[in-house]
Amino acid sequence: MRNILKGDVVRLKSGGPLMTVGNLKEQRAILGFAASTFVLCQWFENEHIMEKWFDAAVLQPAGRDAKEKIRL
Repeated sequence: MRNILKGDVVRLKSGGPLMTVGNLKEQRAILGFAASTFVLCQWFENEHIMEKWFDAAVLQPAGRDAKEKIRL
């Protein structure tokens, strides 16, 4: 997967809503666990902003046409 940057539009590999990347956090490898990148994603659900940290491995870029689907 390409590098994820703040402001990118992503979605879960399993589907779901389009989400905007709000922040990134690198976690070093410790006690036998591999290093990971965690991504803070934000989206709207029934006019309420939602946010959650996801492991970058479960996300994919939403694609170029996804930005056209986002309504302001």
